[in-house]
Amino acid sequence: ISINQPSDRDESVVLSDFIPESIPPNLPIPQFILKEAILEFTPFSEFETVTFSAGIMPVTITNNTLVPLGDVNNNAPFNVEIYNYQTDDSLFTITFDDIDLGESQTKNVELNGKTFPNTIGAKINGGSSGSNGEIVDVNATVDVNIQMLDVAASQVVAPIPLQNLAETFKIGIDEDVVVYQAIMDSSANSLDLVIENGLDLTVNAEISIGNFKLANEETDFVLNLVIPRNGEYISNINLNGAQIGTSENSLDSLVVTVTAFTDSTLDAREINSNDDFSVDISVSELSFSSIYGIIKPFAQDEIADEIEIDFNYPSFTEGTTFTGNTTITFRIDSPIYAIAEDIEFTAHSNTESDTLKDNSGNLPTFEINPGFNEIIWNSDEYNINALLSIWPENIEYSIVPIIGSEEQIVEL
Repeated sequence: ISINQPSDRDESVVLSDFIPESIPPNLPIPQFILKEAILEFTPFSEFETVTFSAGIMPVTITNNTLVPLGDVNNNAPFNVEIYNYQTDDSLFTITFDDIDLGESQTKNVELNGKTFPNTIGAKINGGSSGSNGEIVDVNATVDVNIQMLDVAASQVVAPIPLQNLAETFKIGIDEDVVVYQAIMDSSANSLDLVIENGLDLTVNAEISIGNFKLANEETDFVLNLVIPRNGEYISNINLNGAQIGTSENSLDSLVVTVTAFTDSTLDAREINSNDDFSVDISVSELSFSSIYGIIKPFAQDEIADEIEIDFNYPSFTEGTTFTGNTTITFRIDSPIYAIAEDIEFTAHSNTESDTLKDNSGNLPTFEINPGFNEIIWNSDEYNINALLSIWPENIEYSIVPIIGSEEQIVEL
């Protein structure tokens, strides 16, 4: 969560606030332990409470006095404790190296995971090695500067600046089809859109789907919405006549982009990083009236049927054996490549059955190319004459065609 950038805080402590009463004034200052000084910083207007998820807090001490701050050699380092001024609970303590006369020193504190109220204070303590025989100005100051940089929050009660939201996801089209362009038909289900705004902020959203146009539209799908705080939007968009793709490039999915921004607020709102702005887009089934694309090879359902045969002609008598050049011809007009292997073509008479096979004993196969096909099986290669010589009353066939090609673009 972005928050308004907290402004810097500056406070000062005069040296006399650190000097114990036991040290006489207007004399050189010996080694001593600082009296604890307490600072209250001006309350932050940018938040009431905040738990940070990112950011650093540089704390800078500037020593304008004539005594060093901190006496690490005597186990009395210079410490700054940042605390909740309202509850007196400690937030963290920073230990500095000794800060010499006229010097500044900065320590950075990681803010991730730390929770701050808008009013904080500082407790300062430690030691000093003294003024080295010099008489000092007890009104000289020790300056404390704190900053909050590059901050983000996981939870906050604050006036909220504009928040940017963005997400991209995909809707799969069909694993078996590489679509260049397709038109949906009237049986296509609707595009179901459900948006739930779980934020205590108004959200302005744009939802766009590339390479997707609704019927009679010239441009790709774009939907602009204003969703009130803690509100929702539900819509079912008719897909009849909608177009996918442009015929120039293949698509295996539709890319949905959601871009949104929140209104900024002057009043404090409670926002948590677990608050949801959710967008659910779904289509339970896509149905097309036309497709221009690649149909990946897949096995269709079995095609099976039975052909009744009637040889009741005067010139034929039972026991006649077929000889000569006999053929079985298939005439097939197909818009797409297909292949059928191990075709079962079995003839049945009253007393026996026979299955069509080639001279090597294999079941027949045929290959279909786009357009008109004439496939001829002849008795030189297949046992057609033997099959007919049993005087079949019917022929049963079973075909499992494999439709499609990895390379061929078809228009269906």
